[in-house]
Amino acid sequence: MALECRTAELANYLNITQAKLRQLEQKGILKRTGHNKWDPTKCAAAYIRWLQKEYSELTSDEHGLTQPQAAALLGVTPRRIRQRDKEESPPPKNEAGKYPCDAFGKWMLDDFRRGLGVSEDGTVYDYDGERARLTFHQANSAEMEERRKRRELIPAQEIRQAWVDIVASARAKLLALPSRLASSCAEKKAGELEKEAQSIIYEALKELAEGGDGVPCSD
Repeated sequence: MALECRTAELANYLNITQAKLRQLEQKGILKRTGHNKWDPTKCAAAYIRWLQKEYSELTSDEHGLTQPQAAALLGVTPRRIRQRDKEESPPPKNEAGKYPCDAFGKWMLDDFRRGLGVSEDGTVYDYDGERARLTFHQANSAEMEERRKRRELIPAQEIRQAWVDIVASARAKLLALPSRLASSCAEKKAGELEKEAQSIIYEALKELAEGGDGVPCSD
């Protein structure tokens, strides 16, 4: 998360409206660092402390929190609480349809940590930075894929296999040299033997030269 953020961004981080944020500022719970600037880490900690205090004042009902009380703690409407009941990681409820104080308090803090990017050990994650890195890597991956399609980038395994084939072909030509000389140069003079051997070697070298630059051809 950035060191500073704007009012709308902070409200989004805390999952409250801007009007609720201004109310908390008027009560001295949240403080700006400058004009339309907030420290999200300090504000998150202050907001959670305030929620804990509010939560403790609403725990007189031994059966748990009512829906309006739970909504008040989260700074949302009762309707939103009902929606959360149907979403992933819903708030805990008992058989009476109320929210057990201890369980709801733990869920509430875990839920805000997830929303704010704060781990249980207090580490605050830089969402903007992570998002920028993700975008960067996605762009790189797309570019690399496009270059692979244009055969500007070729997997190392394909290059390795191409050179294995070239070397194997040259090796086969050179290993065949003695037997070819024996069969084609019987009873010939030294000069003729040299000329025949040279011809066979040049044939192998020509095949290597015509094999290209060692880059495999596309299908």
